[in-house]
Amino acid sequence: MGGLYIVRRLDFDDGTSWIARLQHKQPTREFLQRLIHEIHAIEVLRGRSKIPVSEIFAYEASNNVAGVAFMIMEFIPADTAIDSFGSYFVHRGKTPPQFKDKFYCAMAGIKVRYQTNTSQVELTVRFPKIGNIIKLPDGTYSTGPIPGIGDPIDTAADFFLVWAEQAKLPPSTKTPFVQERPQNL
Repeated sequence: MGGLYIVRRLDFDDGTSWIARLQHKQPTREFLQRLIHEIHAIEVLRGRSKIPVSEIFAYEASNNVAGVAFMIMEFIPADTAIDSFGSYFVHRGKTPPQFKDKFYCAMAGIKVRYQTNTSQVELTVRFPKIGNIIKLPDGTYSTGPIPGIGDPIDTAADFFLVWAEQAKLPPSTKTPFVQERPQNL
């Protein structure tokens, strides 16, 4: 169980396993929208790439019998990197130093294996702008507004400029706080 979802594995008599992911708390409008964007992103990755992503069998964002947002999806057996090292509580999300070289080599090996056996196009999904993935009425996908930022953005530089102008970060105790963006940026 995480902070946002309760996740349970559903095992069937035929050996098939699914994942049921139910929202832990009563959803807000923003949370429900984020869930829909996540579902669209998963659908795009499954449809346009060779990246292994779970198939979503069913989902409901609101107004359902369960009373909470949920997703039923394919179970792909694997360990997360954090779980492989003893959980977040043991290492606080960081790869232990004694495993870093082996871990990074394994990740690089996976990338090389995919690039050797597939084209780069099969591992990449591109859109003309930066934004949330949205499903259009005709069933195609595009980019839509980013919550808290606004309309889709053309470049990474523009994204970070807009994000930085709207970000609310606590003042740092280590470096002086910059209140204005330099004019040449």
